[in-house]
Amino acid sequence: MSSFWTSNAPALIALGGVLAGLVAGFFQWRGNLRQQRGLEERKQELERRKLELDQEKFAWDRAKAEHERGTAEEEFQERLRDAREHADAVERGALDYRAAVVASLRHLKILDMPQPLDLESLYVQVRVREEEPRRYLHPEEARRLARGGEEQLLEGTGQTFAPEEAMARHARMTVVGDPGAGKTTMLKYLTFRIARGELRPGPTLPVFVELRRFVDSGEERLLDFAVKQLDERYGFRDAGPYLRGRLETGQAALLLDGLDEVLGGATPEEAERAYTHVAEEISRLAGRYRLAPIVVTCRKAGWRGGLQEFGSLEVLDFTWEQVEAFAANWFAEDPVKAEGLRAALSGNSRMRALAANPLLLSLIAIVYGKDLELPERRAELYNRCVDVMLKEWDAHRGIRRQSEFTTARKRDLLEEIAWHFHQHGWRYLPEHELLDVIARFLPTVDLPAERAAEVLAEICAQYGLLKEMAHGWYGFLHLTLQDYFAAVAANEHGQAAIARIVGHRHDPWWEEVITLLAGRMTDASPLLLAILGRQTSDEPPRGHPVAADDDLFHGDLMLAGSCLVGTPRIKVPWLRRRIVDDMFGVLMDETLPKSMQRTCARRLVEISGDEITERLLGYVTDPGHSRGGRERAIEALGNSRAKNLGARLLALAPGFDLEENLALALGHLRCREAEPYLLGELRQRLAHGLAPGGAFVVALSGLGGHGVVRLLVESLVNDTGSPVDPYLFPPYRRLPIGADVATLALEALEGGRVEATKRDIAGYIAAAGLGPKVAARIFALGFGRTGYVTVEAYKAVMDGAAAELALDLVRGGTRAGSDAVELIAALEVVAARSLPVLSALLREGGLDRFGRLELIHGLAWWTDAATVPELCGLFADLLAGEEADEVKLPLARSLARWKSTEGVPVLRKAFADAKDNLDALAEIAEALHGVGDTSVVAPLHARLTEAIGHGDRHEVERVLRLLKPYAPSEVTGLVLDNLSLWDGEFSLVLADYLDRGIPDELIGKAVQVTAGSWNPWLMLEVLSESRARPGHVERFLRVEIPERIRYRTSRMDALFAMSRTAKVRVFADGRVVPVRREFSDA
Repeated sequence: MSSFWTSNAPALIALGGVLAGLVAGFFQWRGNLRQQRGLEERKQELERRKLELDQEKFAWDRAKAEHERGTAEEEFQERLRDAREHADAVERGALDYRAAVVASLRHLKILDMPQPLDLESLYVQVRVREEEPRRYLHPEEARRLARGGEEQLLEGTGQTFAPEEAMARHARMTVVGDPGAGKTTMLKYLTFRIARGELRPGPTLPVFVELRRFVDSGEERLLDFAVKQLDERYGFRDAGPYLRGRLETGQAALLLDGLDEVLGGATPEEAERAYTHVAEEISRLAGRYRLAPIVVTCRKAGWRGGLQEFGSLEVLDFTWEQVEAFAANWFAEDPVKAEGLRAALSGNSRMRALAANPLLLSLIAIVYGKDLELPERRAELYNRCVDVMLKEWDAHRGIRRQSEFTTARKRDLLEEIAWHFHQHGWRYLPEHELLDVIARFLPTVDLPAERAAEVLAEICAQYGLLKEMAHGWYGFLHLTLQDYFAAVAANEHGQAAIARIVGHRHDPWWEEVITLLAGRMTDASPLLLAILGRQTSDEPPRGHPVAADDDLFHGDLMLAGSCLVGTPRIKVPWLRRRIVDDMFGVLMDETLPKSMQRTCARRLVEISGDEITERLLGYVTDPGHSRGGRERAIEALGNSRAKNLGARLLALAPGFDLEENLALALGHLRCREAEPYLLGELRQRLAHGLAPGGAFVVALSGLGGHGVVRLLVESLVNDTGSPVDPYLFPPYRRLPIGADVATLALEALEGGRVEATKRDIAGYIAAAGLGPKVAARIFALGFGRTGYVTVEAYKAVMDGAAAELALDLVRGGTRAGSDAVELIAALEVVAARSLPVLSALLREGGLDRFGRLELIHGLAWWTDAATVPELCGLFADLLAGEEADEVKLPLARSLARWKSTEGVPVLRKAFADAKDNLDALAEIAEALHGVGDTSVVAPLHARLTEAIGHGDRHEVERVLRLLKPYAPSEVTGLVLDNLSLWDGEFSLVLADYLDRGIPDELIGKAVQVTAGSWNPWLMLEVLSESRARPGHVERFLRVEIPERIRYRTSRMDALFAMSRTAKVRVFADGRVVPVRREFSDA
């Protein structure tokens, strides 16, 4: 036995070692497992705690906002209590009435919105401008615009105002607008603010009257009706004498809503009598109470005049910035949904145009809030919009309108009108032809053709779906509605109409009609097969494209993909799958234009479905695919609405090669969990002196931006040692700036801990975050040794008190460097207070020479249309009496900038005298160009010809810089003639001049010289921006780019852009086929 142990001792010892190792390994593994579980639990606990902190912060932010609103309300109530203690019974009744008005108007409900609109915190105020008379069009202009030109007939150039500003300028005004433009809500908001006493020194007693209720009441006198309403609705008894007294002194305002809504009598004659009576009653009150502000609202088409002393203003559509603010306010408690609505609208130009109408935007928000996806089912959305405009909006407000024409028949007529004019390619409709279409339709519904004009007037006045754009020209409220009605009509007309539309499928004019049509058909298979050029429903063999005869840029395939976005019914089983498969093929083809790949990826995401999302994710994560295609795919995923997609993309982050694309996608998806990763990546890049990557900043901005602002401020302070260049944070002006971060920036500036090159950004952050309360400290920075303060920073702190301090600084001449110029420029925001003082300083000579120059340069930055005429008069007077050239030149340049020709002789002389001062020459040339003066072009042209002949690159560069504002065709031709004769930097200088564009008559020459140019890729960029014609495209196809500098993608980009502007299809075999626009037998 002992021999066994002895002979096998080494093996047994080794075995024991192994067993001991296994046991130790087991316990180590179990310990590591426990540790890992502990770490996981700790991680989960930290994530849970972070989520709780985020929720607490969100609740705190909401509570803070509520507190601020509550504070304003408490101040208002406190003022009321103080006033009540010192008032008699009638005064106390008036105070109680104002409080009741505020309470009743605080929450407004629009249509079937789920919760009322908080007027104070959520309302987006519309803008108004003085109404401009309808234009008379030259026949040629009318024809161009009618055929779908981009210009808008109703675009105006007048100054716009907030309604409060307009009321201060026009004590009597009529505000007109389209249905749903926001007239009534605007008037209620004015009523709300007047009742709160916020328009001082204006009226404090508002009287809001719905004019249709006045007519329905049977009262003869409008004021008697108003007094009765004050009693019955608000309990303000015996208000008549008090109200009349306040109207006498201008302390009460009449806000009269819906003059067009009184046109609801049983007959047209009765409706006209009601309108005349109301207009006469308003005029009587205006004559009786000369000091009282009176505001009347009316639909534009229902305005019959009759208010002689009233200024006429029109409500403007929402700008895109207002649409974004509306979405943010509507979904204030769900920022992700707010961003989703914004993204859905921004990605569809037709829907974005519709959203400019506040009522329709409200409807879009309601629909989106109910999880009706946009833009996938936009045909249903448009149908809902039409229902609202034709019947629901009036019914919601209890308005009855006189009509023998039913809603269904109105729809039928609008479909016929849209179908007729869309076939002609007309965006605007000539009145005589529109009346012919209506006259042909009316007998089909048992109405006489002679009533065509009456029916047209009714549709325009009562529903606003058609409107008069210019004298004798009409159009749909938005082109979107024309598209929708045309699609409905095509579906009703059947296969023949559909076949005709398919024949025009490559014209962008018909694209939206076709996609809407696909969503309305009971089976979209025939439409899709026709688009793809398939004669039968048999599936093409694998490896064959689903589009039978497509062009280089897959126009048929892309249109079929757009149709799938509307989730149509498709009974041919293979069709949807093959379209999607071929779109993925487009995504992988690196020879195609990037813009086209981007559109393809976006369409795939919009088509939606878990399968497509999974395929895109697989495509993104496979490095075997092209980098460009993967970039386009991850960009598309950033716009997806697939659930949990943000977390899945975030999981790719460690070691992912497309980190900036990933960052942007995470920001678009509002993936809160990604913020630590994004901030960490940004900090790491900054610490290692790497480019910070604007993608990370933009992504963090989308997540709120608080962390990135603090990081930016820390990088501005010298003692942090951060190497960051703050100008690599391009969106910093759009980020939310908290008071804590702003205070950090301000204290660092005051302590001299910010480098001179970074003080302007630090100053803006301090000013924007802290506002007027730090105006004195910001001014001290600007006028002390600390350094440069921007116009934006000065504007951020400018209010009435700050303006007085700023004017004292200007008067005293206290300045350092150029900061006084920026301060004077910023005073534009308080122009009513500052301009008289500044004008007097210039006229009366209260400043030294340097101070006068600073004041002139500062005022030159002013651009407000309300002040520019006064400034033009001031500067023209000063120029006439000035002798010093150094003062005359900035005066003349400023006048030219404001489009005044008063200073042209001075500018011409200065140009001749400047000789070799390139900067001065460039400024003068740009000023002369601004007023249409071309006197410098001929001598500069001769100078350029001589310089090119001598090969003087430096001189050529100088002269081209001077000629660039003018870009005369003769100079462009000279550049093109010489482009292939020079190489290297000379050629680059010449090509750089062409980025202003190429005149139509020289596009052919540009195509010709591209191949011989030293830098054809620059010429390709120029050509992609040109207005090419079919012949240019055919010539371009014959251009051979030398192999040593072949950039096929760039060439395809240019060809794609040129084919779109030339309206042609380009095929792989060299065919160039024009796109047909209108039906020959329409």
